[in-house]
Amino acid sequence: MFSEKRPLISIGFPVFNGELTLQPALESILKQTFRDFEVIISDNCSTDRTPEICQSFASDARIVYYRQTKPVKAIENFKFVLEKAQAPYFMFAAHDDLRSHNFLERLFEVLEGNPDAALAFSDLEVTSSPGHKGVATSHCFETIRQPLALLRMLTHTFIRFYHIYGLWRTSFLRAIPFTYTSYSPDRPIMMAAAAKGRFIYTPHALFVYLSRPKTDRENIAYLDLGDTGKSLIYRQLHCIMTTFKTVASVSSFFNAFLAALFVSIKFSIRFLISCCPSGLEKSIKKLHHRIFGG
Repeated sequence: MFSEKRPLISIGFPVFNGELTLQPALESILKQTFRDFEVIISDNCSTDRTPEICQSFASDARIVYYRQTKPVKAIENFKFVLEKAQAPYFMFAAHDDLRSHNFLERLFEVLEGNPDAALAFSDLEVTSSPGHKGVATSHCFETIRQPLALLRMLTHTFIRFYHIYGLWRTSFLRAIPFTYTSYSPDRPIMMAAAAKGRFIYTPHALFVYLSRPKTDRENIAYLDLGDTGKSLIYRQLHCIMTTFKTVASVSSFFNAFLAALFVSIKFSIRFLISCCPSGLEKSIKKLHHRIFGG
């Protein structure tokens, strides 16, 4: 299924200091039953064994390795691999996530059969270690039957964005600005994507998300150094403003206003929950998990 011409799927692999989990993540991609893809690795000036591990896969002609000349913000690294993509379909991959061997095949089939869908995603497991069995996790992201942008954005207000690592139509994703915000950096992108298009779920494929504390170096990679001393409220307000601008660039100002309002409500609820006694806070979080998944 490998083509000598342009591949059908481009896989963007931004990475920074991923030595602990990078090898199994790359292996889970290279073992896919769907073979017609390219892997675009962008190393954000890693200081560990990441370059060495990436070079060990260089014998596979589908892999292209870039190393940034100076450190860039994580969102710029994501944008870089998307800009390098040659294929009509695109997928982000992280150095600490795994996929079932039929992941690309199933998602490709679903998008080919559903021209109204901009993104396809699968079943989900969350694990604390690459070697451990993950916990099946509900993830209520599907919007293929929701005609109104309002409903699609509302669906995305209270869920986690695991499906950003699903399979996208490249042209759709490129139409969305990737603008830096230090708090919840994927939220403006996903709210704009929800306003602009529809997402579809497919069973019988699996995405395994590694949930672990980020190291200090990894956290710094997501921040502009000028933001490290900014208050949480400032960073949340910046995220709300960025969400408004990003949604407005692909949809109406009314939808942009709604998106900013929904995100404001989300952050307000999160703040109120954090003020609750610890026992009540845990109960509310469990209820949220049961309703919205993730």
